[in-house]
Amino acid sequence: MSTGFKRPRYTQSPNDLFDKHLKEMGLAETKVVMAIVRYTFGYHQTECEITVRRLAEITGLSQNGVMAGAKKAEERGLIQKINKGRQSTVWKAIISASEGEARPPQKVRQPASEGEALLKKGLKKKESLTPSSHNGTELNALWTHLIQEWKRLFPDKPQPRPGNTTLKKKLKARSKNPEFIDGWREALYLASASPSLQKDSWFNMTYFLKNDEHFQKCLERWMTWKDIRDHGYDPAKKEQAPRNLTEERLAEQGYTMEEILNGQ
Repeated sequence: MSTGFKRPRYTQSPNDLFDKHLKEMGLAETKVVMAIVRYTFGYHQTECEITVRRLAEITGLSQNGVMAGAKKAEERGLIQKINKGRQSTVWKAIISASEGEARPPQKVRQPASEGEALLKKGLKKKESLTPSSHNGTELNALWTHLIQEWKRLFPDKPQPRPGNTTLKKKLKARSKNPEFIDGWREALYLASASPSLQKDSWFNMTYFLKNDEHFQKCLERWMTWKDIRDHGYDPAKKEQAPRNLTEERLAEQGYTMEEILNGQ
């Protein structure tokens, strides 16, 4: 059973969704609208391309349930469904033209997640890609940021070459997943906090980018059991655990892991 939300990463959402419409919406309609809000306003855009099947996975509804909820939301004027062929669907979040709200959300910097907070102390935060807009230039920028973070967090591991086309292809595949775009820095940071992953040679950039499951494993700290068994390091009991390599490097720079996690 869940014990609460993860640290918020702040998806923008219209106040009137909660203040005006929510009390009138059924379960399916609410789930569909919340999903569309997540993948539109959450990435500072008004349109997103998601299949009905994927929406069903996100919301826990059947595909028929998604279509029924979407129909209600369209009738309410909250979203618009735009078919692009048999397999592709674009969903648009409707912004009221009244009260001066005709402009779409502006592209702004997203608040830092746990991993992104490592960029403090003069380290400039990098712009995020949106899941539907990565092009060659943006992919190259993301690749540059990724190998810079890898070098900083894993200085004792093999460093990927900037011209490694195989890894760049894997990154391109991962960048289609909005969860990867939103949390790759946090995943790397959490992995770097594991003494086991710092020392084990099998954990490298190829492993990290191989598939979405490996990225999610890093977010879930799946090697905690080995950190406890082999290194006496339990992230849930930091006061009893020895400092790991990442904490030592942070201390050398004048700040602690707690400060970073709290975004101070």
